[in-house]
Amino acid sequence: MAKRKAETLNDDEISGYLVEVSPIKTSQQNNKYFDGTINSNRKTFQHFVCFDVSKHCQFRSAGTQKSPVKLQRISQVPSKKDASQNDVLVKRTSSLNVLRSLDFSCKEQPKETSEQCTLEKIQNLPEKSKVIKLAMHDYSRFF
Repeated sequence: MAKRKAETLNDDEISGYLVEVSPIKTSQQNNKYFDGTINSNRKTFQHFVCFDVSKHCQFRSAGTQKSPVKLQRISQVPSKKDASQNDVLVKRTSSLNVLRSLDFSCKEQPKETSEQCTLEKIQNLPEKSKVIKLAMHDYSRFF
């Protein structure tokens, strides 16, 4: 499988609040990483991923304390979860700086709502779209 090349889009820094920081995980390629969500303005939430686990404690602390932060020397890469979005790639050379304030306050990310839909609607979703729960019913006993 070919590696995806990280393309830097826009600026190489982002400011906001870390609203979610995961525990350290292990990828399918056996690499350790953590990820989460940054609230980068009043209504924008962006997924980030970091393969430098030495930064995990600093990220967790900033997230728990709801401190405003600036991530510098990052890359914006196409999201693996949603093709219409970009993820923030935090690199070994990236830095996290705690700021005094931002011009907006920390918002919690809206929870995903569940809705019932047809199989046809699911089949028409873009590739790699997130489907949280799929419930199937066995109606064979009625036939």
